[in-house]
Amino acid sequence: MFDKAINGSIVNTLINRENAINREGNYKPLEPQNVSVRDASMTDILTRSVWARCTASVKDKDTSKLVRISSAFKDGKPINKPLASKVSLFTSDPNTRFRPHSGITSINTNFKNSYMQYITVNFTLWDPADFNKYESAFLKHGNTVMVEWGWSNCVAGGIKPNSGNDFTAILKQQNAEINSVGGEKCIASGLVKSFSWNIGPNGEYKCTTDLISMANNVFGAQVGKDDTNIDTKKKAQAEADAIKKANLRFKIFMDKLPALIQQSQGGGFTYYNESKRMGWCSYEWFENRLNTFFSQESGKSGLVLSKINTGSQTCYNHANLCATSWHCMTGKVERVSEIEAVMNADNKGEPDDYKGYDQATKDEYKIIQEILGALSGGVQPGFYKGFVFSAEFLQENFGNEIDSLQNALQSFWNTVSAEYGGYFSTEVVAHDTEPTIAVKARTTTPVPVASSGYTFKVYNKKSLMKDFNVNVKMDSKLVTQAMYHSNKGSSTLGDQSTNNPEEIEAVATGLVMANENNPGDSGVLQDEVYDDIISPMMRDTWVTGGGGSSNSGYSVTKDEWAALSPTGAGGEVDAKQSVKDLENLATNEALIADMLGEGLEYPDVDPNKPMLIWTLDGEVIEGIRIAMMSGLDNDNSGGAGGMVPIVPIGASFTVAGIGGIRPFDIFNLSYLPDRYKQNVDFRVTSVSHDVSPQGWNTKIDANMRVNYKALEGKKTAKHGDGKKYTAYDYAKAYAELEKQKKKTEGS
Repeated sequence: MFDKAINGSIVNTLINRENAINREGNYKPLEPQNVSVRDASMTDILTRSVWARCTASVKDKDTSKLVRISSAFKDGKPINKPLASKVSLFTSDPNTRFRPHSGITSINTNFKNSYMQYITVNFTLWDPADFNKYESAFLKHGNTVMVEWGWSNCVAGGIKPNSGNDFTAILKQQNAEINSVGGEKCIASGLVKSFSWNIGPNGEYKCTTDLISMANNVFGAQVGKDDTNIDTKKKAQAEADAIKKANLRFKIFMDKLPALIQQSQGGGFTYYNESKRMGWCSYEWFENRLNTFFSQESGKSGLVLSKINTGSQTCYNHANLCATSWHCMTGKVERVSEIEAVMNADNKGEPDDYKGYDQATKDEYKIIQEILGALSGGVQPGFYKGFVFSAEFLQENFGNEIDSLQNALQSFWNTVSAEYGGYFSTEVVAHDTEPTIAVKARTTTPVPVASSGYTFKVYNKKSLMKDFNVNVKMDSKLVTQAMYHSNKGSSTLGDQSTNNPEEIEAVATGLVMANENNPGDSGVLQDEVYDDIISPMMRDTWVTGGGGSSNSGYSVTKDEWAALSPTGAGGEVDAKQSVKDLENLATNEALIADMLGEGLEYPDVDPNKPMLIWTLDGEVIEGIRIAMMSGLDNDNSGGAGGMVPIVPIGASFTVAGIGGIRPFDIFNLSYLPDRYKQNVDFRVTSVSHDVSPQGWNTKIDANMRVNYKALEGKKTAKHGDGKKYTAYDYAKAYAELEKQKKKTEGS
């Protein structure tokens, strides 16, 4: 559904256009057109020959057909007569009113947030009778409208709705229809969000209708519900009542969630523990139940119009990612089998944190081991559907009354990400042509780079572009990290959010720009003036008032040593020990920071000594959790063989109108520096169409994706000593740091 190559039929059209503008094929010298290459669309592009049509889901009371307005064509062909008057100018009827044909004057579309399409249609009505007819169809809030346009070589046939049932079916057919003609036409459907009209100086009605794509309806928000002009017809009231009923029943569902999990069959993983009276379910199971309350379907045909369908969307994953709580589980479920061994261990008098477990505690831990063992079988790391949540977690964080399904889902997944220190970056998106919304990764994609089947040419003879622009938008934090090509997190010591998803964008940008990954680039020259400047502190000297130092003929006096001591009354030994303590503190802080930067191993233990990391509350102990989170670098595997970061480098260009290119499609560009060509491609973020008497233009905006794993493999040795630290090293250093802090604070 997302992150795929541009459809093959659209690619064929683009290639045909490339060949046509270069007269490639069996051209005869004196013939203007190619007899072997299909270039009719190029003729239309040069003559700006475009048709357009709008169809509303409202029947004309006179004809019982759906109301349509077009750019003056009939039965797929232009009207071959003057448009100055709907009736013959040679009529002898004295009561005839000479008014021009009504018609569409322009269409504009654009995407917001990569999935929400907005459509603006401008049309002119020259007769009050026409206004009466079209007002009820196109100038009413909440009406469904289909907009079509295309080059004249592509007939306006194909989809021809004649009834409400036909119109409903179109919502699933329009993408296939666009692909069937290679993008030579385009179709967009939506609900009337707003409209306006005024009477011009020649008595014409100038009308504008704004539509919002059907995807918005999936989120459970009523279109225009805050607009005082909304049509208060029975259907609108019925929809409002249905949402109230859905929320009431959803509240009952959430209140009884543990019991429902206990009785549930199929549709995803569920588990219920009688001893704890607790239930767990996978996100897949929970999402299926959400659709029971908030999906939409056609009452006549039964066709599903909107639903949540995350499917097999992948998310961040890592070899070291482990579940930290049984309330919110992904990754590996670690050291479950060791619980029993720890409970029964004979420590033979050695000091051990595990001593003193009474029988009641051992019995409790036996239940903990049973639960974790069952849950580990339901977790599918790397897939959103494979998260496992406790009923308690869902009740606390999802709520029981939904005003906007999009906001509810987004808020819930933000909470899930916070449980793992911000490791996951998730967005709720809607497919622009299919009636589904899904949960997906915001800054990464699962498709490997160089998967695109088409490369847009720039500044060469096969270029189809009318304009082209590349831009970089990075905040100061990302710029700093990219400058130094560092794989270290930009967070400070003690910040557990060391794996902010945004950081991988900066790291990937730094890698693709780094000289070390591009052997042909020149190296960085050293600053020889800077190299010669040193600080007296590099010679371990003491600098006091007057600018003198101990190795340049100046001796620190007894009174000065006393002033330098912690108490203000000590001597040289006290002063130097105090400084040594502070230096040790800084050294240990640097050591911990270096551990985080080098990638803390999680956790390397003696296989002969079992380790208890779970508490009786189903949580992983804090020290191990921090160690695990600190060990998550950007080398993540995702749920399907890799995740590709989206970096803040964008491309924008305009081509002659073409349909079928959609947000999340993948392509490449020819006009890139060599260092980029093998390691990047682009993902479409927005597509906008502009249809007017000047023709049809399509503007495409996209962001760059970087093959992070390939570039990381080329990267030269990391800064630091290269030592791999374990969770025990970290815990020991952290404990020593706390001890030193207390010592220096006390002094």
